[in-house]
Amino acid sequence: TVESALGHGTRFDVYFPAAKSAKPVEVDIDADVLGGNESILFVDDEDTLADLGKQMIEFLGYRVTALVSSLEALSLFKKDPYAFDLVIADLFMPGMSGDELAQNILAIRPDMPVILITGFAEQMTSEKARLIGVKKLVTKPIVMKDMAKLIRDALA
Repeated sequence: TVESALGHGTRFDVYFPAAKSAKPVEVDIDADVLGGNESILFVDDEDTLADLGKQMIEFLGYRVTALVSSLEALSLFKKDPYAFDLVIADLFMPGMSGDELAQNILAIRPDMPVILITGFAEQMTSEKARLIGVKKLVTKPIVMKDMAKLIRDALA
């Protein structure tokens, strides 16, 4: 139902049928892959994806700083290059692309593992990513089990 009054706003009431029983969601992750307490910088210019990435990685046990600006991420990284153990960034972002962010980060700290994520793999190849020092180039979407393995592999 919708109620609207000029100058007072609009109210939407949405009614859904009650579920008979709530079944817990099971996540298929190997016990040896799950976990970690490292600090991860996650960068995606889309608020929703940055938040989703943060939640997924925190669920795996990591500490996560999620940002929507690659320029802000680089500034934060420059302040304390050893505050993070891994950087995960979207490839295509305004201001500075993920590969440019990776190059800047690796110029400051060459041993920093970086993972790039993209929905458009045809513009960046795994070989190009390796040449700039990126550990892994991954295509969206990423499920939790794959994210857990990617992180552990990059940190190993």
